[in-house]
Amino acid sequence: MTRTRHHTLTLVVTGLVAVPGCAGSPNAPLFPPAPSAPAGSADNAGIEVIGPAAPTASPAPPSVVHLRTSRSPRLGTIVTDSGGITLYRSDDDSASPSRSRCSGPCATDWRAVVVADNGDVDARGLDRDDVGTVRRDDGTLQVTVDGWPMYRFVGDKGPGQTRGHGHDGEWFAITPSGDKASGR
Repeated sequence: MTRTRHHTLTLVVTGLVAVPGCAGSPNAPLFPPAPSAPAGSADNAGIEVIGPAAPTASPAPPSVVHLRTSRSPRLGTIVTDSGGITLYRSDDDSASPSRSRCSGPCATDWRAVVVADNGDVDARGLDRDDVGTVRRDDGTLQVTVDGWPMYRFVGDKGPGQTRGHGHDGEWFAITPSGDKASGR
């Protein structure tokens, strides 16, 4: 007895086929862009879009950054954002002159606190003369305290957490005067 194997070929069509002479003019695109319709409209009902999403731009920096002071049982008085998230400084940066050296992979875990050009920093509990900005290599303005660029640590998931303090021996919660928090 001889067994015969049958294979099924599945063809998925992912675009339009161009037929010579049907494109309208020699310069007409072979694959014209599909019309855009808002989600849920009748024009795209029943259509599922598969594939990578269009690239999105980074969100624009806020026009106002709110800084606050908070009392940490472990570290003393530190600077936070308006949501109570601890802000940090890095020993790898410099305060005089102000300079951020955290970019590339570093910026994945340590998010620069940035403000829009011509933006403002609302700093409650800090000396206004100690608050400023520095232009980063990527062109954004990073908020500084006493010249030290400030960051949020992605490991801090909620208010009052200080998981970044002491990280790699160079990251420290920042005090209102720009010093490293020490628990005093």
